[in-house]
Amino acid sequence: LFSMIWKWPGPKQIRCMLWMITHNSLPTNVWPYSQLMTSEAICLFCHEERETSLHALRDCVGENVVWQAVMGQITIQNFFISPLPEWMFLNLSHAKVTWSQTFGLTLDSI
Repeated sequence: LFSMIWKWPGPKQIRCMLWMITHNSLPTNVWPYSQLMTSEAICLFCHEERETSLHALRDCVGENVVWQAVMGQITIQNFFISPLPEWMFLNLSHAKVTWSQTFGLTLDSI
Protein backbone atom coordinates (compact mmCIF):
# COMPACT_ATOMS: atom_id res chain seq x y z
CA LEU A 1 0.00 0.00 0.00
CA PHE A 2 2.88 2.36 0.83
CA SER A 3 4.40 2.04 -2.64
CA MET A 4 0.97 2.44 -4.28
CA ILE A 5 0.49 5.74 -2.51
CA TRP A 6 3.88 7.17 -3.44
CA LYS A 7 3.53 5.97 -7.05
CA TRP A 8 0.03 7.41 -7.35
CA PRO A 9 0.00 9.60 -10.49
CA GLY A 10 -1.03 12.92 -9.02
CA PRO A 11 0.10 15.91 -6.97
CA LYS A 12 2.38 15.29 -4.01
CA GLN A 13 -0.05 16.98 -1.61
CA ILE A 14 -2.72 14.42 -2.50
CA ARG A 15 -0.24 11.56 -2.06
CA CYS A 16 0.52 12.94 1.41
CA MET A 17 -3.20 13.08 2.16
CA LEU A 18 -3.62 9.47 0.97
CA TRP A 19 -0.81 8.47 3.32
CA MET A 20 -2.51 10.29 6.21
CA ILE A 21 -5.82 8.57 5.45
CA THR A 22 -4.18 5.15 5.29
CA HIS A 23 -2.54 5.76 8.67
CA ASN A 24 -5.80 7.06 10.14
CA SER A 25 -4.14 10.42 10.79
CA LEU A 26 -6.80 12.82 9.55
CA PRO A 27 -7.91 15.47 12.04
CA THR A 28 -11.38 14.18 12.89
CA ASN A 29 -13.41 14.65 16.08
CA VAL A 30 -12.35 11.26 17.44
CA TRP A 31 -8.82 12.41 18.33
CA PRO A 32 -9.71 15.53 20.38
CA TYR A 33 -12.37 13.47 22.15
CA SER A 34 -9.82 10.79 23.06
CA GLN A 35 -7.59 13.54 24.50
CA LEU A 36 -10.51 14.98 26.52
CA MET A 37 -10.33 18.18 24.47
CA THR A 38 -13.98 18.00 23.46
CA SER A 39 -17.07 16.43 24.95
CA GLU A 40 -18.22 14.61 21.81
CA ALA A 41 -16.67 12.67 18.94
CA ILE A 42 -19.84 12.96 16.88
CA CYS A 43 -19.81 14.01 13.22
CA LEU A 44 -20.64 17.70 12.93
CA PHE A 45 -22.30 17.17 9.54
CA CYS A 46 -24.77 14.34 10.18
CA HIS A 47 -24.77 14.24 14.01
CA GLU A 48 -25.35 10.48 13.79
CA GLU A 49 -22.01 8.71 14.29
CA ARG A 50 -18.50 9.15 15.61
CA GLU A 51 -16.41 11.15 13.15
CA THR A 52 -13.69 8.66 12.24
CA SER A 53 -11.62 9.05 9.09
CA LEU A 54 -13.74 6.48 7.30
CA HIS A 55 -16.97 8.12 8.41
CA ALA A 56 -15.76 11.56 7.31
CA LEU A 57 -14.62 10.30 3.90
CA ARG A 58 -17.13 7.59 2.99
CA ASP A 59 -19.83 6.67 5.48
CA CYS A 60 -21.36 10.04 6.35
CA VAL A 61 -24.58 10.61 4.42
CA GLY A 62 -23.13 13.62 2.60
CA GLU A 63 -20.01 11.77 1.47
CA ASN A 64 -22.01 8.68 0.56
CA VAL A 65 -23.99 10.76 -1.93
CA VAL A 66 -20.74 12.10 -3.41
CA TRP A 67 -19.35 8.58 -3.89
CA GLN A 68 -22.62 7.35 -5.45
CA ALA A 69 -22.45 10.21 -7.98
CA VAL A 70 -18.74 9.76 -8.74
CA MET A 71 -19.01 6.00 -9.13
CA GLY A 72 -22.01 6.16 -11.44
CA GLN A 73 -22.18 2.76 -13.13
CA ILE A 74 -18.86 1.52 -11.70
CA THR A 75 -19.31 -1.39 -9.32
CA ILE A 76 -16.55 -1.95 -6.79
CA GLN A 77 -17.15 -4.92 -4.55
CA ASN A 78 -17.13 -4.06 -0.83
CA PHE A 79 -16.67 -0.33 -1.50
CA PHE A 80 -19.07 0.72 1.24
CA ILE A 81 -18.23 -1.98 3.80
CA SER A 82 -14.44 -2.42 3.75
CA PRO A 83 -12.37 -1.28 6.75
CA LEU A 84 -10.04 1.67 6.12
CA PRO A 85 -6.78 -0.08 5.05
CA GLU A 86 -8.62 -2.51 2.77
CA TRP A 87 -10.74 0.32 1.34
CA MET A 88 -7.64 2.29 0.42
CA PHE A 89 -5.92 -0.76 -1.10
CA LEU A 90 -9.05 -1.77 -3.02
CA ASN A 91 -9.35 1.64 -4.65
CA LEU A 92 -5.70 2.51 -5.20
CA SER A 93 -5.03 -0.88 -6.81
CA HIS A 94 -8.16 -0.91 -8.95
CA ALA A 95 -7.49 -2.37 -12.40
CA LYS A 96 -8.90 0.70 -14.08
CA VAL A 97 -6.09 3.27 -13.71
CA THR A 98 -8.45 6.20 -14.10
CA TRP A 99 -10.44 4.99 -11.06
CA SER A 100 -7.35 5.23 -8.85
CA GLN A 101 -6.91 8.84 -9.96
CA THR A 102 -10.62 9.62 -9.61
CA PHE A 103 -10.58 8.08 -6.13
CA GLY A 104 -7.64 10.22 -4.97
CA LEU A 105 -9.03 13.43 -6.45
CA THR A 106 -12.46 12.78 -4.94
CA LEU A 107 -10.92 12.23 -1.50
CA ASP A 108 -9.05 15.51 -1.90
CA SER A 109 -12.24 17.37 -2.78
CA ILE A 110 -14.16 15.96 0.19
